[in-house]
Amino acid sequence: MRIFKPEDYQQKVTQVYTSLHDQLSGHFPKAKIEHIGSSAIQGALSKGDLDIYLEVEPDQFLETLEGLQRDFGFSIKRDTLRTDSLCMLIQVIDQVDVAIQLVKKGSEFNMFILFRDRMNADSKLVQQYNRLKLAYHDQPGDLYRQKKSSFISNVLKQKES
Repeated sequence: MRIFKPEDYQQKVTQVYTSLHDQLSGHFPKAKIEHIGSSAIQGALSKGDLDIYLEVEPDQFLETLEGLQRDFGFSIKRDTLRTDSLCMLIQVIDQVDVAIQLVKKGSEFNMFILFRDRMNADSKLVQQYNRLKLAYHDQPGDLYRQKKSSFISNVLKQKES
C-alpha cells in the first residue's frame, strides 16, 4: 500500500468530494453528507482515497442504498462490516478510490464524524496516527487494520476536553 503526504493527495480528493457532494445532495436532499477519513484530517497521511459519510433516515436506508448503486454506479464492498444501519459502497471516480459509508440516522456509526473532529482538534493525535500508518502500512493487512482499529477506538474513548 502506498502512503501519500497530504500535499500530494488532499487537493485532488477534495475536488472529487465537492463534485460528488453536489451530485449526492441533489439526489438525496435530506441526507447528511460529510467528508470523513484521513483525507478529511489536516496533515494526515493517506492511501489517497476518499471516504464519505452519508446519513439518512432509517426508512430511507434501503432506497438510498439502491439509488447509490443504480444511479451512481457504486458497489457494495464485500468483506467489511455491514449491519442494518451501515453499508460501505465503493467506486473509482477520477482515479480516486471512493468509499461511501451509508449510515442510518441515530445509529452508533456517527463515530466516523467524531473521529474526524477529534483528530482535527489535536495535531498530536494526527502525528501519532501518521507514525502508526508508516510503521504498519507494509505489514500484513490484518495487522495494519488491527493496529489502526485500536488507535481509532482509543481516540473515540477519550473524553472531550
